[in-house]
Amino acid sequence: MLQVSRGDEAAFRVLYDQYRDKVYAIACKLLHTQAEAKDALQDIFLKIWQGRESLAGISYFSSYLNTITRNHLLNLLRKRLNEQVMKSEVSRRIPVASDGYEIITVRELRHTIRGAMQQLPPQQQKVFELSRIDGVSLDEIADQLQISRETAKKHLTRANQQLRVLLRANTSALILLGIMSEMV
Repeated sequence: MLQVSRGDEAAFRVLYDQYRDKVYAIACKLLHTQAEAKDALQDIFLKIWQGRESLAGISYFSSYLNTITRNHLLNLLRKRLNEQVMKSEVSRRIPVASDGYEIITVRELRHTIRGAMQQLPPQQQKVFELSRIDGVSLDEIADQLQISRETAKKHLTRANQQLRVLLRANTSALILLGIMSEMV
């Protein structure tokens, strides 16, 4: 662990080889696809490498790895669920033309919301994206951004308010934003 924390890539490779099958098996079981499990495996070990300096103080790597794996996979599942809920809610709430086609596509709505998000201050934008798009909890956002939970909540509230103002003219985008706000 000490060697990895100092940036020793060979030591990291040994660590990766020792634990990759375990992480991959858990990811396959929860995500149900090999492709997503492989991506999750890479993301988890990338997080470990990026935070390698903290490994020197970790006594039980297996427990540490279990926590990182669990949190990463739960975030992926939460994001997947949020996307499914959003799609079903959008299709339920967005008006449909007489020929059966949606008046505006979800892709267009997301593009509109992303454009409005870019007008937010950077911290509000980051908190909104983590919460509403990635499905990350306020506590996790606070930890990740090194701010208090209340500050994260204020940023999210202000982002929602500002996005409502920016999207006022686009009713469908406002509906989608409302759905996103209800989900988390």
